[in-house]
Amino acid sequence: MAQGPSKRPRLSGNNREDYAPLGLIWDGTDFSCAYDAAFTILLHIWRLNPVNWSIRFSSFSPFLDILAKGFVHMVDGSYSFENTRDAVRKALHQADNISFPLGNLGTNCNDLLFRCFKQSPYAYKYMQCPVCLYKDPVQTNIARTYNDIVHTRDYIYEEKSYTLEGVLELTQVHTMDKVVRIFDIPSVIILGISEECERHIVAPYIKIPFEDKVYTLNLRGIIYGGNYHFTSRIISPNGTIWFHDGITTKSACKNQGSIKHLSSLDWLLTCNEDGGQKKAITLIYAIR
Repeated sequence: MAQGPSKRPRLSGNNREDYAPLGLIWDGTDFSCAYDAAFTILLHIWRLNPVNWSIRFSSFSPFLDILAKGFVHMVDGSYSFENTRDAVRKALHQADNISFPLGNLGTNCNDLLFRCFKQSPYAYKYMQCPVCLYKDPVQTNIARTYNDIVHTRDYIYEEKSYTLEGVLELTQVHTMDKVVRIFDIPSVIILGISEECERHIVAPYIKIPFEDKVYTLNLRGIIYGGNYHFTSRIISPNGTIWFHDGITTKSACKNQGSIKHLSSLDWLLTCNEDGGQKKAITLIYAIR
């Protein structure tokens, strides 16, 4: 595998929202499709605000710190995208050579993302009675990464789920409300999709109310898996959809129109571009 600087085409510093993303070229020696799918999305997020996203990536994990520094080197032309990918992959392999092997053994894309984005919570939720204000002592943390969701809304808010009877000497049955307490705003939310999901999971954004403002994280990427291969779609802030496959599109990304023109977002749940149907396995949301 190539080491050190490489004179591949330089990453443009242009941060226009409609600028075509740069994609990763698949490594047929050390199978790289999980990295290609994830890092192509993360590069397109980073390039719209390199200073802020370098700081954010570095705070998440040492692996994303390597990635952000590699992106900077890509702008000055001293590193290629493939050099940057391989540097992160080497660090992950050294940390866990079982989950992140080399050669023709695959890597789980969600394992990759969840390792890179540490699981620190930004909110918690609990059940509370709206009548007597009894608060369930059991709290559940809400992290920026969450696996096995069936619908995007399930990530933060859930339906009223059980009743409380006889607390504080109340004789009637009270329906408990889900209460969410947010103490920080995540810049990235990564959601792994349950195999049980069939439709109506994809939302174009997630809104999080905090203090006197509402923060919006827009859908920026979708990863697809099937037949031992991962591909991705990148969503630009202006809604343009780009398809990437490290084997077929290589360093390019294919324009697939605009998310604004889709009659149903369920179209994004599958991808047939490489000749075999793949299902969406991961949604990536990011703040501006």
